[in-house]
Amino acid sequence: MENLLPKIGLALVGAYISFLFAKKFYNYKRRTEAAEEFRNTFLNELDLCKTRAKSDEHGLIIRVLTNNLSTYNKAILKYRPYIPKSKIPKFDEACSIFTKYESRLNLQFADISGISQQVDIKGLDENKIREKVRRVIEKLYEFASIE
Repeated sequence: MENLLPKIGLALVGAYISFLFAKKFYNYKRRTEAAEEFRNTFLNELDLCKTRAKSDEHGLIIRVLTNNLSTYNKAILKYRPYIPKSKIPKFDEACSIFTKYESRLNLQFADISGISQQVDIKGLDENKIREKVRRVIEKLYEFASIE
């Protein structure tokens, strides 16, 4: 009986440690999958932003962003629980491009891209807008990095 108690205690400690590692791995796997899904939401837009605009593509990136606003908002809401509490304010700030000014969508994306709201969107340089939007998406990607 004396030899049995230490063995049982050791087995319980081992089981508890195994449980902690399994839980950590499971949470890591879920966060990794969520991060991949979050990043994939913006993949086409990032690809578009990395290409030079053709002369007939004026305003294309703003139209794409406007048309996909609900998709972005869903992805943001779905991924937000995986953000550490200390980083949530910065994540929310980075996501503001997709959550503010819903009644003024075209101006919203131009404004967040660093362009004054007084400027007529039709006169904006598509390549400059794409570059600014690319930076915003890459900022979002920082929150969905796999570590």
